[in-house]
Amino acid sequence: MMETKELISLLKFYKKNEVEVELMIKTRGGIIIKGKVIKLNKIFNKYVVFQLENNGLVKIFIKDIVLDTLLPINLIPIEEKKEKKKKERNSMSPKLRFDVFRRDKFVCQYCGACGSNVELEVDHIIPVSRGGTDEMSNLKTTCFDCNRGKGDRI
Repeated sequence: MMETKELISLLKFYKKNEVEVELMIKTRGGIIIKGKVIKLNKIFNKYVVFQLENNGLVKIFIKDIVLDTLLPINLIPIEEKKEKKKKERNSMSPKLRFDVFRRDKFVCQYCGACGSNVELEVDHIIPVSRGGTDEMSNLKTTCFDCNRGKGDRI
């Protein structure tokens, strides 16, 4: 069972990371609250202020939160995350790929490799896994080795 200190620690974490949460308040039938933590009373940890989905604000006393009901919303199972990433990466067209190569003069932008024996690829400057897009300004030509060495770093 969750202790009050653990509950406060989770609330602080969710506030810092702007995570949308759901919790139940002690009432006759129990009220479910969904929203983001925008303020946590720091002096005595007596209350928390939530911004609801409709942008309304609600102040809830910590003692009124049903322990073990605080959950982050929109948890995505690992399998769905993998499928989602695969779908996002399939959108680059052959024309866009060729335009990037032509703009960069068919030369690796990291090591300068070029020629018929070099396998060139298009690299995302800001990786798709970190929110990068397939816009020309976020793409550059790299050789196979440089692109594998970079991974998902910026």
